[in-house]
Amino acid sequence: MLKMIIAGLFVFISSSAFSFDILAKSWLIADGDGNVLESENINIQQPIASITKLMTVMVVLDSNDSLNQTYKIRGVTVTRHKLIDLAIIHSDNQAADMLCKTYRRGYSACIQEMNHKAQVIGMSKTEFHDSTGLDNRNVSTPLDLIKLLQAAEKYPAIVNASNQTIVELLSAKKRRFTKWTFSNTNPLVAKYNVVVSKTGYVRLSGGCLVMTVMIKGEKRLFVVLNSRTTRTRIHDMEQLIVAAIEKST
Repeated sequence: MLKMIIAGLFVFISSSAFSFDILAKSWLIADGDGNVLESENINIQQPIASITKLMTVMVVLDSNDSLNQTYKIRGVTVTRHKLIDLAIIHSDNQAADMLCKTYRRGYSACIQEMNHKAQVIGMSKTEFHDSTGLDNRNVSTPLDLIKLLQAAEKYPAIVNASNQTIVELLSAKKRRFTKWTFSNTNPLVAKYNVVVSKTGYVRLSGGCLVMTVMIKGEKRLFVVLNSRTTRTRIHDMEQLIVAAIEKST
């Protein structure tokens, strides 16, 4: 009987070891192959906010339209490539909206292709209704988001943007130059060896964050959904990363 109690206690401690002070309702750590190592509530379908933008950018890149095509945003002329950087780095809603509006077959076709691609890569519990994530009907699960991260890391433009701490806009009017600097919405990209990163927040989704991080030469995938705020999503994610680092030692 004593052995059974001790064994049961060990199982309890092991299963809850990563749940300390994590405020997110759903989270997971997976290896580079997508095998879940530690998790909590990973099958719950819920709004994913601006994590949506990863799929928006992938679909736009799949179209092979010129990244040098220019558009106006905030009165500034920017390339499609710059729109991608703004969407990934600063989670800019106007940039994500413009990417879909200028999609070769139009906005509706862009959303359709986002849903199609989700099904192709196995995201069976995911739906998209807009390009930004402001629509609460954009839903997924932590398990599905592993597949999104794995797909996103195949796009150099996304990997490059994920690792930038800032994105800049430069305008020139009457020989006068003005520069705007926007910070990455995920400050952790400055601390870790990041492959892919994307934040998200709307009231219904809470603070969200997905990341692929290299830890001692091995990939680890992290998902945090429905944390209390945009600040606590960072706190939660860093706890998971630190725990994964400690476990790899």
